[in-house]
Amino acid sequence: MTERDEALYRVVNLIVQRHVYSLPVDVEGLCRLYGATLLSYSEAVGRSLLSRDDIAGMAGTGDGFTLDALDEWAIVYNDRVGRTRIRFTLAEELMHRLLLHSQDENFDLRAQSWTQETYALYEAEAKRAAGMLLVPPTVYYRCRRSGDLSRLARLCAVSEACVRRAAQDYDRNEDEIRAHFTHKHIACTLSDPAGKRGPRPVRAVGFLTGD
Repeated sequence: MTERDEALYRVVNLIVQRHVYSLPVDVEGLCRLYGATLLSYSEAVGRSLLSRDDIAGMAGTGDGFTLDALDEWAIVYNDRVGRTRIRFTLAEELMHRLLLHSQDENFDLRAQSWTQETYALYEAEAKRAAGMLLVPPTVYYRCRRSGDLSRLARLCAVSEACVRRAAQDYDRNEDEIRAHFTHKHIACTLSDPAGKRGPRPVRAVGFLTGD
């Protein structure tokens, strides 16, 4: 495990420990709690008279980007995609801020000077951290035995692809994640897929081997 891994765990763990008590995670509320102004592409177009293509081109992505002036910062996001994609974009941009990527001295939306290696590193870290925030390890380890990732995706209000990526990470790095992540209870309800028995409570109490 690298120092960057430890820093990532520390940041995500702090957010979950302090602010996450139930699922799905209120990612919009967390962004605002950490000082972000949330601005949809539609709002940005209305305020700036730029086209959606102009805005997406500035950031190099169709999903969203962060504007960081240190004391003030904003997440500009595409509001014409699915809700799960918006949630992941907000979580990813929040992590770019909290992992200090957007405060890199080479970061400038108009003239970024990152190397491709740095860009790839920052993207991978922010995506990994976003997945850990939206699909907390405690919940995954508690529900893993069922093997129903689509149900877990619904529980966390994320895409199945997001859950699969998180599951691969959690299985591959289980020992270090167990050692570095909070064991707090996160309240959640897992519905029966056939709809016959009603909601079934899932207690995400901790990392219990084989549970």
